[in-house]
Amino acid sequence: MDALFSKIILLKFIKFGVVEFSRMIVDFGITFLCKEKQKISKYISNVLDFIVTAKTNWPLNRIRTFAYNNPQTLTEHLRFFDVSIIVFGITPPLF
Repeated sequence: MDALFSKIILLKFIKFGVVEFSRMIVDFGITFLCKEKQKISKYISNVLDFIVTAKTNWPLNRIRTFAYNNPQTLTEHLRFFDVSIIVFGITPPLF
C-alpha cells in the first residue's frame, strides 16, 4: 500500500514539475517578447505575463497534474485567479 501511494505521489510530483517548467518557459517568453522585442515597460510586461501564465497554468495543472473533475470549473478558476492576484501583488518583479 505504501509503495503504491509513493508511486502516485511521485507521478503527481513529476507531472507538476512538467507543468511548472512549461509555465516557466511561457513566463520568460512573454516577458522577453514584451520587454525586449516590443519595448513595453517592465510593469506592463509583468502584468501581461501574469495574466497569460495564470490563465494557462491553471487548466494544465487541473487536467494534467491533479485530474480534477469538479463541475464548478468557473468558480474554481476564479478562486485560483484571486489567489494568484494576491501573490502577484506581494511579489516584486524579478526583472
